[in-house]
Amino acid sequence: DWVMWMDADASIIDHSVDLRFVISHIPQDKLLAVSADIWPTHGSGACNTGVMLVRGGDRAKESMALLEEWWQTANTDNKDIARYKQDHPGEQAVLNIELWPKHSNKIHRLPFCWL
Repeated sequence: DWVMWMDADASIIDHSVDLRFVISHIPQDKLLAVSADIWPTHGSGACNTGVMLVRGGDRAKESMALLEEWWQTANTDNKDIARYKQDHPGEQAVLNIELWPKHSNKIHRLPFCWL
């Protein structure tokens, strides 16, 4: 089971892409799937968080723990993160700077435009 997140300003352009095809390319050990970002991003993640897939089912608690850590990290006074929040979407900066280095084994980066 997967839950799909889409930002309010995101839209589906190519209706021929079957989401089941995308999901079939996500390794079983991953909890979160995001698309690679086409724009230069801060941090090593190079992930775009405008559209994401979050694993549910029997691994939902693990996924929620990862999302909770992401949320808590985004709401800290970390000066490294604060400077990126000014010119980059805050949650995306947190994922790329903080979470990707620690949890890249749980996050799958799909090719650009797959999500």
